[in-house]
Amino acid sequence: MNYNKYIQYLESTFEKSFAFSQTVALKRDSKLLEGFIYKAEEEISFNDFYSNGNENILKYAGILAGLAEKNAPLFKKLPTELNCKLQDIEQIANNLIADDEEHKRLYEVFKLGAEFCLYIYIDEMYRYNRLDNRAKFQNILTKAKKIAELDKITAKHEFEFKKLIEQGEALIESTKSLDKKLESKNFLKRNAFYAAKNFYWSHEKGSFDDMSNLEIKSYYFRKVKEEIKMKHQLLQSEFLKASSSSNDKIKIFS
Repeated sequence: MNYNKYIQYLESTFEKSFAFSQTVALKRDSKLLEGFIYKAEEEISFNDFYSNGNENILKYAGILAGLAEKNAPLFKKLPTELNCKLQDIEQIANNLIADDEEHKRLYEVFKLGAEFCLYIYIDEMYRYNRLDNRAKFQNILTKAKKIAELDKITAKHEFEFKKLIEQGEALIESTKSLDKKLESKNFLKRNAFYAAKNFYWSHEKGSFDDMSNLEIKSYYFRKVKEEIKMKHQLLQSEFLKASSSSNDKIKIFS
């Protein structure tokens, strides 16, 4: 068996898959906006069935308004159909907050926390994170290379090697599968829902009634930084596991 040939094939296939994922990631921002627009539109269509229907609409309308303030150029690139839907959502939201202070406050809180919602949403969409997959994949390669470098390869080694190749191929397939999901409207709506729901729990615990807008912004900015720091530590841990068994240090953050 030509072990190095299998390793080279796996490396090449993974890199092609990862490169494709990066092109998909370039479309991510517009996909995120689509998700929140679709969800707001869904809440509008079901508004008459829920006692808190107006609040649900304002959550997504507020998120979209907050994102629009920070990402105006991105909103200009929206397809005409989605742009029309966005304008309809804005009009409905303006009508709801015109004479209702509670609705206006809810809208403002979600508008201020739009970036935090966006971060939660990204986390949901990329639950099987690209860097996580890369760390796991490099760990598989390291083990496979150690077997290939042995002077004497036993039947047990060969069995272990084949299992490692299968695990590597499974990771490649999981990456491809996630890319396909990104094109699904239901997937976008579901994750937009989780982002808003998780944000609302933070909103309830935060007791923002006595906080100024600046304090709310500061609170969510700090929360986002904490989340990013935690994720980075987890990824760094994966990296150390992947590289500790070999002198061949692979930089997954390159």
